[in-house]
Amino acid sequence: MTSRRTRCVYAGAALLSLALTGCNGGDTALGTITFVTPIGVGVTVANPRTGICHRLGDVGVLSVFNQTGADILMYRGADCANDDGSAGIYVATDTSDQVVPKFGLWRSYRTVV
Repeated sequence: MTSRRTRCVYAGAALLSLALTGCNGGDTALGTITFVTPIGVGVTVANPRTGICHRLGDVGVLSVFNQTGADILMYRGADCANDDGSAGIYVATDTSDQVVPKFGLWRSYRTVV
């Protein structure tokens, strides 16, 4: 039998997938960004809009692989900011990165052109 916590994590991963669906219109970063959740689920976003904050949900992500034409900044806060005021983590085009466990999961990102 599946524990309540496991069900909640799966439900969170499903909600993360919905939150990360691509948006139409506006400027977009052509390509894909792939995120990996704490339970190892890979979520891919195609052609994310540029210049806006994208929330990753309460589940957060452990790693990111940026295959778009734009660089991205990753944040621990849900609104493209870090609680301690530090800058976002820079992930250039065609590179990847993963969180440093003591700092926590990423919960939002912004594409920069």
